[in-house]
Amino acid sequence: MHSDRKHARIESRGTIESYLCQKLLFNVATALVFYNLDAEAGLRQYEELAKQGHVDSMVACGVILMDGLGIPAQEEKAIEWLKKAVALGSTQGCYVLAVVLYTGLEGVLEEDAEAAFVLFKKAAEQDHTAALFMTADCLVLGEGSSTSSSSDEDKQIDRTRTKPIPETEEQ
Repeated sequence: MHSDRKHARIESRGTIESYLCQKLLFNVATALVFYNLDAEAGLRQYEELAKQGHVDSMVACGVILMDGLGIPAQEEKAIEWLKKAVALGSTQGCYVLAVVLYTGLEGVLEEDAEAAFVLFKKAAEQDHTAALFMTADCLVLGEGSSTSSSSDEDKQIDRTRTKPIPETEEQ
């Protein structure tokens, strides 16, 4: 019985250490990218964390790849990371993908106010300040809000049509 308690304590501590390790690695990646130290290394670190299910890293990959922060922009890959983050419940992922849908990306993604509204609303329901503003703005302007409902949320997200990203060993 004593060994069971010790084993449980080690498992619990391992979970905490894993969380702290991910948090530190995320912070290192953030410094590498946003202090212009080594954006490529920072992106690689974010991608490694994202592949392990770290949702904030998925969003970070999406933002870096979308905006081309220290690297060439890769909008299609950015959208895929953002979709993964949204599927896992990321409030920030909802907001960022909503902005992309609202504005569109020339040659990559057409504007889709309805899909954007669904995601703005989802993020606003989690008290995301900018999403609250954009939800209200869409309602005032009548953009995307007339036919959207939470019941068709997944269908709206799937409307973010992009070219498929070829599978590689790194993904």
